[in-house]
Amino acid sequence: MVKLCSRDPSPPPFEYVKGGGGIFADMAVHDLDMSRFLMGCEPVEILAFGSCHIDKRIMELEGSEAYDTAACLIKYENGKTAIIDVCRQAPYGYDQRAEVLGTTGES
Repeated sequence: MVKLCSRDPSPPPFEYVKGGGGIFADMAVHDLDMSRFLMGCEPVEILAFGSCHIDKRIMELEGSEAYDTAACLIKYENGKTAIIDVCRQAPYGYDQRAEVLGTTGES
């Protein structure tokens, strides 16, 4: 299993979020790419969900642009899974982590 976490120190400007494709397209996509690299194969199933807990101004936007917090559970061709969580604010600063769990140090 691969676990990835990404958090920014503060939410981006409203103008960046509006029309930017949302948290999955402008933030979680980088973690998805990393998980694909670590797994060495492609996803076959993805469950993704999001919510707004930080910047209430974005709640007026459509779809995933209204989310500032999100998570994904991904199943890969090899049967293994990855978990990704992203958030637009971590008061303590940037938080980027990758964890690979397995019996041989491999995903």
